[in-house]
Amino acid sequence: MRTIRWVAIALVALLVLGFLARRFGSASVQPGSTLLFELSGDYVEAPDAPLLAQLLGIEQRSLLGTLSELRKAERDERIAHVVLVIHDLKIGWAKAQELRDAIGALREKGRHPIA
Repeated sequence: MRTIRWVAIALVALLVLGFLARRFGSASVQPGSTLLFELSGDYVEAPDAPLLAQLLGIEQRSLLGTLSELRKAERDERIAHVVLVIHDLKIGWAKAQELRDAIGALREKGRHPIA
């Protein structure tokens, strides 16, 4: 019984470490880089899915997370251009306006957004 418990704990630990390595792995970004940002589908007005849900493959795209990523691109001096690939969005006018404002902020900071 103890062996099964330790194997289960080790398996969960490996899954968590693998997820963290994939999610927080560092990538090198050169000055003058272009960010490719895809927008599609529905965005919920809630925080990102909890860690356990993400480990189980349940993903929900949050508007807050998307706007946060656009703000990070706005502050990152290494990014020169942002290419937005917009597919079929299932959002209302208010969410569209928030995305539009975030894209306008990118333009004001000199990131040259292109849709």
